[in-house]
Amino acid sequence: MTIGSSDPAEIIGSDLEQISYTWQTKIGEEGEWNNLVVNSSDPTYTFAPNTLTQTAYYQRIALTNTCDSQTASNTTNPIEIIVLPELTAGTITLTTPNLSPNFCSGVTSDTLIVVGGTNTSTSNIRFKWLKKNKIEDDFVEIPNSNTASYTLEPLTQTTYFSRRTYFAENPNCFVQTDNR
Repeated sequence: MTIGSSDPAEIIGSDLEQISYTWQTKIGEEGEWNNLVVNSSDPTYTFAPNTLTQTAYYQRIALTNTCDSQTASNTTNPIEIIVLPELTAGTITLTTPNLSPNFCSGVTSDTLIVVGGTNTSTSNIRFKWLKKNKIEDDFVEIPNSNTASYTLEPLTQTTYFSRRTYFAENPNCFVQTDNR
């Protein structure tokens, strides 16, 4: 992920002025600003993979140095980058203990739940149930199946189920259970 502008800060005055950038971060609104990069010529900051582990604020300071050694600075507005908690897929099971997953055709069976997965107590969590009839097929979404559990309708053929867990703020941030 990259923040900042690919356009450099605008120079007002002499062509001899040079602009450098300092990137800063802080945790929480009351935290202290700490330097990430000092005196860079790059107006953007790119995060290394897997380095965003908590929500933080970021800002950029543009510094100009003139030929007469005067320095001017301009600081951007802080941007908050929110890091969502890690999701856990869990394991699908039936709500009735020790019930066989083999059912007679057309018989309503039970309700599917996920054990050990991220649950509804996590803020802004969403669910979508998926199914397929052959192991080699792709899962397809089951319409109106956005609850933590899924009550099975009468089945007429072998069916595999999966539950996708995601955040309302970013549906691309998801985990999905294995086949059941």
